[in-house]
Formats: sequence, C-alpha cells, structure tokens
Amino acid sequence: MKIFGHPGSTCTRKVLMTAHENDAPFEFVDAALIERWGASVLTAAGVLETFGVVRAHDVIDAVHDLDGEEEYIDELRAVLGVDEPVVVTEFVAVRDLEFVRADAWGAALAMLSQPPLRAAVVEQAVIVGGSMRARMPSYTAWWLRRHGVIDGRLASSDPLLVGLFDVATVDGDDEFLAAAGALRDIDDADHDEIARRLGDPDRVVDRAQAKALYARIAPRDAVIAVRAVRRGELVVVDAADAVIVDAPDLLPLLGNLAVVPVALGDASRVADALDISLASERAQFEVLSNGVAHGDHVVHERLSVRDVDGQAQQVSWRLVDGVLRVDAGALDFGLGRGRAWRDGRWVRRYVETELLRGAVSPSVLLAEADLD
Repeated sequence: MKIFGHPGSTCTRKVLMTAHENDAPFEFVDAALIERWGASVLTAAGVLETFGVVRAHDVIDAVHDLDGEEEYIDELRAVLGVDEPVVVTEFVAVRDLEFVRADAWGAALAMLSQPPLRAAVVEQAVIVGGSMRARMPSYTAWWLRRHGVIDGRLASSDPLLVGLFDVATVDGDDEFLAAAGALRDIDDADHDEIARRLGDPDRVVDRAQAKALYARIAPRDAVIAVRAVRRGELVVVDAADAVIVDAPDLLPLLGNLAVVPVALGDASRVADALDISLASERAQFEVLSNGVAHGDHVVHERLSVRDVDGQAQQVSWRLVDGVLRVDAGALDFGLGRGRAWRDGRWVRRYVETELLRGAVSPSVLLAEADLD
C-alpha cells in the first residue's frame, strides 16, 4: 500500500506518518509519476490520498487487520451476552489510525470530521445476536475514544464538568466530537479521572458541584485527595484527613477533619465508593454532662460532648440511642434539628425550628413547607 501527497491534497506526510516512520507501511509516490499520470489516475489505481476505509456486511470475527479489532468485536459480543454469534450488520471502519503521529491529530481529526470519513465515526454499528439487537459506537469512534485522541469536553456539555475538563480545541461539530470522545456528561468520563481532578487544587470547582459529582461517581480505586469543607471553605485535602458525615449532630465534633459535601442519604454509599471513613466511625462522641428529662428530650444546662480529638465541646444537641439531648441555651434550635433527625424528617428541620421559635405564624410556615 502506498500513500502520496500532491498539491491540493488533504493528506500529507505530517498527518499520516508515525513519529518512527519505518513503523508505517506507507511510502510516497514519486513526484514524476504524479506529474505524468495525475492524481485521479493514481487514486483510481489504488493509491491513497486519505485514510483507507473498510466496508463489510454481516461481520462476525476480526478479519480485517485493524488495530484492536479483535478487542472491539469482543466488547460488542459482551454487550448482548448471548450464546449465538453476534453479527455487525454493516461494518465500516477507518484503518491505519495507529500510524498517525501524536502531533498531527488535529489535522487528522479535521479530515475525519468531513465526508466521506465522517460517517465512519458518527454512525453507530448495529449488532444482532439471536433475538437481541443494539446500537454501539463504530469501530472508528471506539478506537478514537480508547486512545484518548480528543482531550476535553464540549462547550455545551453538562455544567458539572465545567472547571474539571477544558473545552476540546479541535475542529468539528458537537456530534462528531462527542462520537470521537469529547465529554458531554459524567457518564462519558472515567470516574477515576473525575475523582483525580476533584482532588486537584488547580481545578476550579464550587461546593454544590463537588457535592453533585461525589454523589454520582464510583471510582475503581481509592482516592488520594478530595475536595472538602474545612472552616467553611472548600479545600483540597488528603483523603485521610477527610470524613463523610452520616449524622448531623456530629458536625461540630470533627475537629480539624474536612467534611466531604455529601447528602446524608448518600453518605454510606459515597464513603464506600471513595474509601473514606464515616464520621460515626471516627469516635464514640460520648455525652459528658448530665441533664433533666422533659417529655421526649433531656435538657442539659450545658450540653458537653467528647469530640473526635477527645476534647469536651459544648453543642446544641446530640441524639444517642434514640435519646434526644439538647443544650438549654439553644433549646429551639436543638429541638427543631434533633426531632427532625430522630423522626426521619431531616428535610423539615427549618420548619420545626421556626415553629418552636414562634416568630412566624405556623400557618405561613406550613404553607411554605408544602412548596418544598
């Protein structure tokens, strides 16, 4: 197989040859032949001026000598999970991608984004096995994604990716870029990479964004660093210095530990996913003071609880073994929060607290709660 460049050709030595030119199975047509016969005659005879394309129907096995083809076919089989052979009804693939030089992918992608090569990237492969049928990325799209050719996200991608990933700078419309590997949403990205970037202090991520991302990712490996809240500021800390809160009354008892922003309902799952300890696992947080029972709670003149470092701390409330203990100096706050947590209605903590304070009409508060 030979490949050539000629005046006006979109294919050049810079685009298609690898950094080690002897690795590529290409040579260039002599300029004298181009002068004598012209480009159209030579391309008609089989000389390439762009990427070659494989087209086949009812493909079952990897028989086209494409880089990674066998792995691609195996992944297609695994999707359907049937005993019968899995058939790619129409197989279209751009060949020789493995020979593109690393510094030439911008030009190569510009070629791939235009007809007739574009269809080999954006059009999905239809696979059939028994009574099962599915659409999967084409071989070319799979290869580009697998090799991380496009680095970054779409300008129109999920806002949760903003700050973590830069906008892809290569040419192409959104459909092409997404097919080739540009990130559109969290599911397009490797979760370990998201976790790593969340732990990179050079990335700009806000508190709500970090909370939403940690709630959705499931990295394969334990994280090394996390984005967490310490003294009211979102910072990056070692995972060992972070904690996930699974009971709200432990918030003031965590000393210098940084709190990963996670909803209480997600605490256990996210702790397992990130391999970070729960707050309740860090200490016993014993109540040190004595109080007097009042109906469904115990009032302490000064509610003192041992914190994660073993020091006595005054807190507003603490729920231990179903017993709600509150500090006399923060009775409304402690009862409002404590009862909401004890009764499994944490979302109503603001309403419960305001009802106790009596500053606003109960009918107004309850009407507002109906809107939540």
